[in-house]
Amino acid sequence: MPRDAVADRPVPMKPSSLPTSAAPAGFATRALLLLAAEGASVAFFLRTLRGARWLPAFIGRNEISPPGREQLATWVLGGAVVPVVVAALALGSAWRKGGRDAFAARAEGALQLARLLSVSLVLWAIPPMMSVAAWRDRDLAFLICAAALVVGFERALCCSLGAAEDLQLVRPLRDGALRAWSRVSARVRSAAPHAIVATMVASFVGYMGHYTWLQHLRRQTSGFDLGYFATFFWNTLHGRPFYCPITHPRAGSYLSIHFEPAVYLLAPLYALRPDASTLVILQSALLGLSAVPLYLIARRRLGSDWLGVVVAGAYLLYPPLHAPNFSDFHFLTVSAFFILWAAYFFFTERWLPFWSFVVMALMCREDVPFGGIGVGLALMLGGRRWRTGAALLAVSAGYLVAAKFVLMPRFGDASFVYIYEKLVAPGAVGFRGVIVTLVTNPLFVLATILLPEKIPFILHVFLPLAFLPLRVPRLWLLLFPGAFVTLLSTGYLPVVEIRFQYVTHFTPYVFIAAILALEQLGATLGRPARWAALGAVAFGTFLATHQFGALQQRNFKSGGGLVQFDFSSAHAENLRNLREIARTIPPDASVAATEHDAPHLAQREYLFTLKYEHQGADYLVYGYDDLDVGAARRIVIEELSAGRFGFHAERPNFVALRRGAPTDRNPELLLRLRP
Repeated sequence: MPRDAVADRPVPMKPSSLPTSAAPAGFATRALLLLAAEGASVAFFLRTLRGARWLPAFIGRNEISPPGREQLATWVLGGAVVPVVVAALALGSAWRKGGRDAFAARAEGALQLARLLSVSLVLWAIPPMMSVAAWRDRDLAFLICAAALVVGFERALCCSLGAAEDLQLVRPLRDGALRAWSRVSARVRSAAPHAIVATMVASFVGYMGHYTWLQHLRRQTSGFDLGYFATFFWNTLHGRPFYCPITHPRAGSYLSIHFEPAVYLLAPLYALRPDASTLVILQSALLGLSAVPLYLIARRRLGSDWLGVVVAGAYLLYPPLHAPNFSDFHFLTVSAFFILWAAYFFFTERWLPFWSFVVMALMCREDVPFGGIGVGLALMLGGRRWRTGAALLAVSAGYLVAAKFVLMPRFGDASFVYIYEKLVAPGAVGFRGVIVTLVTNPLFVLATILLPEKIPFILHVFLPLAFLPLRVPRLWLLLFPGAFVTLLSTGYLPVVEIRFQYVTHFTPYVFIAAILALEQLGATLGRPARWAALGAVAFGTFLATHQFGALQQRNFKSGGGLVQFDFSSAHAENLRNLREIARTIPPDASVAATEHDAPHLAQREYLFTLKYEHQGADYLVYGYDDLDVGAARRIVIEELSAGRFGFHAERPNFVALRRGAPTDRNPELLLRLRP
C-alpha cells in the first residue's frame, strides 16, 4: 500500500478505561446521572412513536396543548426516574449485603452499563430532526442543531464502544459474526460488498437520471444553463468549436465565458442521442459512477471492504452532490468523476491512468486546476511524494495561467470576476486585480469575505462527514479549491449555496480527506474511535440527506428553487404542444425562446433566450407561463408592436412568431400579452 503526504500511521493507543482510583461514590453518581439522561432520552423517543403529529408545531413554534405538554413532561420525568430508582436499589442492596467493596464493584458495573448505553443519549433527537415540516425555511437552525448532535453522537458512540471492549463484549460478538460469515462461500463473501456498491450506484443513476429527465420534460430546466450547453455540444458535433450563441454575440466565442475542452470527451456520448435530456442523464450517470473509485480508495486505505461500502453510501447520499445534479448540466459538476478516478490511480501508483485522468479533470473547467494546486502543495509539504506533487502543482498552475490569463482574455473580458468584485484592487482589471489584493492586503480580504451566508454553506459541506476533513490540519490543503473559489466570494450568493455547481470544488476532496482522517484516527486512537467517527458520518449523512437530499421529495431545492417530482397530464400536454411548435420551425433557423422552453429547441446552431435578448433571431417562441422570467414579456411586446415579427404558429400555452411574417394577428397577440 503506498504511503503519501497526507496520512501518517502513528502507533495505536489503547482506549482509556475507567480510572481505578475513582471513589465508589463518584462511580455511583456518574452512573445515576448517565442513566437518568439515557432514560429520559428513550422515554421521549418512545412517546413520539405513539403519534407525533404535534412535533412540527412543537419544534418550530413550541406549540402543544397543555395536556400534551404535561403528558410529555411525565414521560420524560418517568424515563429519568425509573432507571435511577432501579440502579439505586441495586446499589443499596450491594451495600447491605457486602459493604463498601460490594458497593464499589456494583457502582463500577453500573457505570460501565451506563457507558455502554451512552449512544441512547441522542435517541430523543431523531424524531424531531426527521420532521421536515418543523425545519422548513430554517436551514441554519437545523444545521447547527444537527452539528451538535453529530458531535455528541460520536462521543457517545465512542464511549459505548469503549465500554463494550472493557466488558469484553466486542470480541465474542465479532468472533460469532466471523464464524457465521465464514460459513458463507468465499466467492459470496468477497463479492458481497462489491455487489452492494454496484446496487447503490445503479440505484443512484436510475433514480437521479429518471427524475432529472422528468425535470427537463416538465420544463424546469433552463436556457441558462442546459440550453446553452446543449447548443455547445450541438455546435461541437457540427464543426463549430467553442461556439455557444446564448452566452455571447454571434461573432464571439464561448472561450470568453469558460474554457471547457472536456466537451470533446463527452461529445461522442451526446452524439448517440443529441438532445438536452441526454446531458442530464449523462451527468447523473457520471456522478453515480464516481462512487466506484471512492469505494476502491476507502477499502484500500481503511483495510475493509465494508468500511468502503459505508463511505460510498455516504457519498451517494450527500446533499451537495444531489442539488447540483438537478441544476441543469455543468462540466464542473461532472469533474468529480475524473478527480476521484485520478485519486484512485494515485493511491494505486498507476501513473499513466493517473495523469490521463488529471488532464481530463483539468479539461472540465478553467478553475478545476485549483484542486491540483492544493493537492500538489499537500504532497510537496508532506515530502513522501514530492516529485509527483511538484509535477501536479506545475501542470495545474500552468494550465490555470494559460487558460485563465492568456487564452480566455483574448476572446473577451475576464469571466466571473464579479464573484470577487470587491477584492479587485482599484485601478486593476480582471482576476489579476483579485490576486493583487490577496497578496498585498489579507486583512481587507478577511474582513470582506466574512459573510453570514457562508455559515450554512460550510455546515452543508462538512456536517454529513462529521467534520472529519477539518480535524487533521495536514489535510486542509485538500480543501483549497473549494475555499478559494467559493469562500473568497464577496456577494454572489449562488457560489455559497449547495444548490449550484460551485460546491463541487469541495465535494471530491472532502471525501478523500475524510477517508484519510478516518485512517489516521484509527491509527492514533484505535478501532473504537474509528468506528465512532464512521458512525457519526452515517448519522450526519442520515440527518442531512433526510432534510436536504433528493430522496425526500417535499423539501428538496436545487438551482432556482423547490424541485417537483411529479409528471402530470398537464405537464405531458405542455410538452406535446411545445414539441409540435418546434416541428414547425426549420432546423437551420435561429430561435429565441422563453427561458424554460429554450432547452427543448437547442438542436440548432443559433439558440437564444428571451430572458435577456433575441440577438436577431428568425423565430421567437414563448410560453405564456414563462413570460415573466427576465425580459421575455417586454421583448415580445416590443417586437410585435414594431411589426418586425408576425404570427407563425400556436398551440395551447405556446406561440411562435416569425420575422417578417404577416402582422394581422399582432393586435390580438398583444392584447393577450398585457399584464
